[in-house]
Amino acid sequence: MKKWKLGLYLLAIFMAGGLSGGLVTLKLVTSRFPFGRPGDGGPAALWVEGLRKRIDLTPEQTKQITPIVTAATDDFIKTVTGQMLSAANATNARILPLLTPGQREKFLKLTQEQEEMIRRIAQDGPPSPKK
Repeated sequence: MKKWKLGLYLLAIFMAGGLSGGLVTLKLVTSRFPFGRPGDGGPAALWVEGLRKRIDLTPEQTKQITPIVTAATDDFIKTVTGQMLSAANATNARILPLLTPGQREKFLKLTQEQEEMIRRIAQDGPPSPKK
């Protein structure tokens, strides 16, 4: 077989794999957000909706369960956010002494942005996928 044909076949296989992988990823990202999309009520609303559908909650049960689930998810998010910030701060503290003074200045700014991003995600949820 000629080399150019082999190259053409390999290119076609590579492109088909990339296209199919991209489509699967796009579908997963746009259809399943673990914390919900901003504006949909977040994880508590998803949890309650899942319960409502799967175990046939009555409207009264849904009304009673919603504040319980909301409190639980709020606590979970606060706990995870605290752990993320703690781990990031510990890591950053280990990196900082290895940097030059110029790098430290940039790194401190970067770590501040990192902390703000973690807090924002914890408060607002992850960003919606771009369509």
